[in-house]
Amino acid sequence: MFLSEEHRAQMAQSFEVIYAPDAAQAAVAIAGHGARITVVLTIGATGLSAAQIDALPQVSLICALGAGYENIAVAHAKARGIVVANGAGTNDDCVADHAFGL
Repeated sequence: MFLSEEHRAQMAQSFEVIYAPDAAQAAVAIAGHGARITVVLTIGATGLSAAQIDALPQVSLICALGAGYENIAVAHAKARGIVVANGAGTNDDCVADHAFGL
């Protein structure tokens, strides 16, 4: 689970949320809803491939919940004019604390 129930509920106040926390569920969600999905939140373990991006004709934003873009076909998305973002800097304090603790 990469998004808590509380956060899904907050998002559901403004968006229809299709929760697919792993690759198998993402494939089912894209097959069933891909034509109308406009935003994708993902993590490095799940990512978003070029083929998946192609199955999302309305997508305009892909956001990685983390500091990197692991397993996201960034160049492919950008070639389609899709904005790709991440959460860079959101865990700086935790990383610094961890490093200090080492």
